[in-house]
Amino acid sequence: MGNSKIVMMSSVYVILGMYSLNSRSEESIHFECGYVNAHSTSAEDIARTGLLLALTKMGSNKSLHTFAVEHRSTDGGIISFSAEKHSTLLPDSSIITSRGIAGGDTVTVVGTFIFDQGRWRISSSYFWP
Repeated sequence: MGNSKIVMMSSVYVILGMYSLNSRSEESIHFECGYVNAHSTSAEDIARTGLLLALTKMGSNKSLHTFAVEHRSTDGGIISFSAEKHSTLLPDSSIITSRGIAGGDTVTVVGTFIFDQGRWRISSSYFWP
């Protein structure tokens, strides 16, 4: 009778130990997924900021269709953005390419700017993670 209790208690401890190990590995997987997603989201936000920086640089200067790649550093990553004239759509339009890098993830945003009512405006934007 005493041996059966020992065997029964040992099996209960083994089952509880296996459950605990499995629970810890699932927590680790969820943490890693959240960590990767946070970097991707940060890179996307940084890339969007590049579009706004380009918009600020171009301001109300109608003749500023093109400029070379500019790099900016932020607390969360790196922004690079550039503009090139896009005359096939509209006479006063530019394509802005902005790249955000955060935690090893890179997201590229391409936006179409048009000159309208005395200033540059974002017409459309597309994301490439």
